[in-house]
Formats: sequence, structure tokens, C-alpha cells
Amino acid sequence: MDSLEENRVNSSNQTSNIYYALPSWFFWLYVVIHTVNLLLGFPSNAFILWLMVTRAGRVNASEFFFLNLTVSELLYGLSSLCSFIFLFYKSFSVYVASTFFSIFVFMGRPLFQTCICVERYIAVVHPVLFLQLKTLKYRVVCCAAVWLLVLGACIMQVVMLNNSILTYFYLGVYLLLFSVKLFCCLSVLRALRKPGPGTGGRDKEGSDKVKMKSFKVLLIITVSTVLTYLPFIIAFTLRDYISREGVFVSYGICTCFAMMTGFVHPFLYLHRTGKLPCIQC
Repeated sequence: MDSLEENRVNSSNQTSNIYYALPSWFFWLYVVIHTVNLLLGFPSNAFILWLMVTRAGRVNASEFFFLNLTVSELLYGLSSLCSFIFLFYKSFSVYVASTFFSIFVFMGRPLFQTCICVERYIAVVHPVLFLQLKTLKYRVVCCAAVWLLVLGACIMQVVMLNNSILTYFYLGVYLLLFSVKLFCCLSVLRALRKPGPGTGGRDKEGSDKVKMKSFKVLLIITVSTVLTYLPFIIAFTLRDYISREGVFVSYGICTCFAMMTGFVHPFLYLHRTGKLPCIQC
């Protein structure tokens, strides 16, 4: 028990020293990014959550994965708040809280995005199966499993603080989930290029519009996945060739990318609900 507490104290001291050793431009970049996420990202996701709950009086089954993704993004916003506090008040408990909530972007976001992609894939490529799985209970089961995985990852991150083994774990998860998203995207594109039998006229046009809409959503999610996690993969690959301070700076810049791509989800939902009429796609 004493050794565990000693490791935590050492981890806290090392992290504090690293922050003091970082260049001033990075410090202020970190402050600006977290401030933007708190002022724009957190309120936008809270607004979307409010729209989902109040727009129809109840949560639509087709929006259930988006709802859970929104909650995950809101919890990640607490990581920005903790990180912002930690920059000025070096407390180990604040650092642990920031680490805990940061996992919602590293595990929660990609898992719920994958659920959305698989749902769109089934709706377009396997419409009969989609009708059978259209009830809310299947989505509840999937989301419950995802939340268990995410909370398990959060606890594991806190227990194994600054352990490089977790990096390999996340790397494997990102590659697996990206493969699933890319497969869904390409499958929907193939279905769009190859209409089903017996479709023609207005039915064909309507079917193509649905497929194109699903393809756009899948493509945007896939591209945002690349922009979010590819920098982390590159930084992890090069970490043995750069200094420790350089590793922290590179991971900080990668976190900036992750925060910026976090605005994709609010944009998608607001556009789909007609709240962004000035943007047509």
C-alpha cells in the first residue's frame, strides 16, 4: 500500500515538473484549447442533449447512440475542466480526475461512433435485419456494454497511471475500431453504387438519398477518426526517438486534434435536425 502511494506521489511530481519544463507557447496553447473546449464544446453538447430529450418528449431509438455519445463528450468536457485547474493548481487528485475523464475521448467516443457506423451499415446493407433490430432494447444492451468497457478503461487508467502497456492497448483498440468503420463506409458506398433489385423511379431515388446520407455520415466519422487518432499513433511510434518533454508536447498537440474533431458530432446532429440551414450537404 505504501509503495502504491509512493508511486502516485512520484507520478504527480514528475507530471508537475514536466509542466514547468514545457515551453511557454505550449502552455498557452494548452490553456486556449481547453478554454475553447469548455466554452464551445461543453455547451454545444449540453444543448444537443437538451434537444434530444425535449424535442419529441422522449428519446428516439434512432438517436440513442447519438445520445450516449453526447453524454460521453460531456464527461470528457470535465477532463478539460480538471486539466485547466491542474495547470494552475498542482494537485494529484485533480490530475487523476483529469486522467479518468480523458478516457471518454479515447474509449467512449470511438466505441459509440463505431456503434453509429454499424447501425448505418446494417440499415443500408441489411435492411431486413435492421427492421428486426429496430427496437430500443438492442441499443440499450449495446450501450450498456460500451459503458462497462469505458468505465473499466477509466478505472484501469487510474490504477495503472502512466503505464506504457495501456498505450499498446489503446493502439490495438483504435486500429480495430477504425477497420470496422472503414468496412462500414466502403460497404455502404458499394451498396450505393449497386442498387437493389426491383427499384426504380421515385423509389430508387429515395433509396439512393437514404444511402447517400448514411454514406456521408460514415465518411465524416471515418475522416474524423483518422484526424483524431492517427496523430496519437504517430506520436507513440516516435516516442523512443524524442525527449520526454517532446513526448508530452506531441501528446498535448494530439489532444488538441482530439478536441477539435469533437465538434464533428454537434455539427452532424445540428445539421440533421435543421439547426444549420445555411450549410447544405
